[in-house]
Amino acid sequence: MSLHGRELEDPELVTLHWNDGGPDGQALDLIVRAARADAEMSFGPDLRHPSYERAFLTAQVYTRLRRWNAPRANGPALAAVITLASPSDTGPIVVDAVVDPDFRSTGVITAAFETLGQSPPAQLGAGGRSVAACAYGSHPAALRTANRFGAQVSAVRDVLVLPSRDDNLRSRLPSGSVYFRAVPTDNAVGGERQQVAWRLVDGDTPRVLYAATHQETGDVAGFFALEDRGGATRLVVLGPSAPAADHETALRGIVGAALPLLRDREDGIIESVVEQTDVLLLETLRSAAFQHDRTDVVFESDLVRKNTPSR
Repeated sequence: MSLHGRELEDPELVTLHWNDGGPDGQALDLIVRAARADAEMSFGPDLRHPSYERAFLTAQVYTRLRRWNAPRANGPALAAVITLASPSDTGPIVVDAVVDPDFRSTGVITAAFETLGQSPPAQLGAGGRSVAACAYGSHPAALRTANRFGAQVSAVRDVLVLPSRDDNLRSRLPSGSVYFRAVPTDNAVGGERQQVAWRLVDGDTPRVLYAATHQETGDVAGFFALEDRGGATRLVVLGPSAPAADHETALRGIVGAALPLLRDREDGIIESVVEQTDVLLLETLRSAAFQHDRTDVVFESDLVRKNTPSR
């Protein structure tokens, strides 16, 4: 049954059951199975991803579509979960879609988004707000779905990881960077390098700010932040302290100051995110032994059509 009294149904394709709030019960079980299957490829966020916590609507997608090797069932089976989150009253709605591993490559998510676009739930209103979604690891199926609906790419980033805390000790990061230390601060003067699109999908994550400070002169090369992202520590380089600074030297000082803090973290993944066009920062992180893990893509679309009558 649909808790909102409306069920979008095509007996040959999909049925969407809408519930208020985030995923629970069977929907949560599906997300756990999918996360387990995707873990090695870094395609999906884990259960602590902000889009689940912020979700105001969840759709359980049932389908009669089957792969030849999928479990048999007499009726429609739960194949995917779609969550909708609204970080602001006027900005894009963040969409997150997870497909059960047994139902991938069936076209179920394309059919689900077609249904969503043709007859959105009443909670979305009549304003025709755009939607934003992230393809973690540039997942081919997610990119195909985005192309299917004419979505426009708004941001691309590389995610780099530090495989071993000792690797950077043998790295080619210039020795001068060791003269910078991390000093906690409440005011990062450097520009925020993270685009708005990433703040949409990542959410507001608590962070600790630091100034990369020269140990002898006290000069500040720039600023960075460390974020705890549930099992991972993320290094976010905020930028040099002054626009006219030597960016290459400043970035080396910032990363050099961050490394001792990262090495002190006992467990978990150490990662950093970089806009794909930020070649200088990419090269600096690679010189400190960070390695490429995946590429994420955010795309936006007017998937929810304006003035679409509710059913």
